[in-house]
Amino acid sequence: MKLTLQLTQQLAYPNMPIVLAQVWTDKLGATCADPRVNINTPQRMAHFLTQLTHESAGFRYMSEIWGPTPAQLRYEGRLDLGNTQPGDGYRYRGRGPLQLTGRANYRNTGKRIGQPLEDEPERASQIGVGSLIACDYWTTHGLNRLADQGGLVMVQSITRAVNGGLNGLADRERRYKLAAAALGIK
Repeated sequence: MKLTLQLTQQLAYPNMPIVLAQVWTDKLGATCADPRVNINTPQRMAHFLTQLTHESAGFRYMSEIWGPTPAQLRYEGRLDLGNTQPGDGYRYRGRGPLQLTGRANYRNTGKRIGQPLEDEPERASQIGVGSLIACDYWTTHGLNRLADQGGLVMVQSITRAVNGGLNGLADRERRYKLAAAALGIK
């Protein structure tokens, strides 16, 4: 199962420049194909792309839009995210197509993927690094196993694993249907 430009364009934000869609296809596709990641079946690819394109609004946003909202203000001092220093809430805000959040997550993910994310958190906003982060999250949370269990019915379980709740469920289900149809999933 290989990520194609056509599939990227179907799930990306409207009128994404073809050059940018090709970069996404190349970088994300290469990371998905890594044998350690194994996003290599139509179900896995459909579920993976569903979550990434919802969280990033079709690959439009690689950094959390900062209000700050009341929820964002609560990032500050959150020990469960490892935000122990003043300014950590903003500095380690959501980045990448799955919105990596929190100093501890930047540190731990950076170690696993070989990137200095805690020292240079903005790297998470780069397409190649963001792709590595997304695939790392997917594999460390065993999401291929969930994707292998079925189609649309698994969107809720995978959404909970990615988002902690069911935020944006209708959009995720819509995106899954688009990806499944493009990948020939009945």
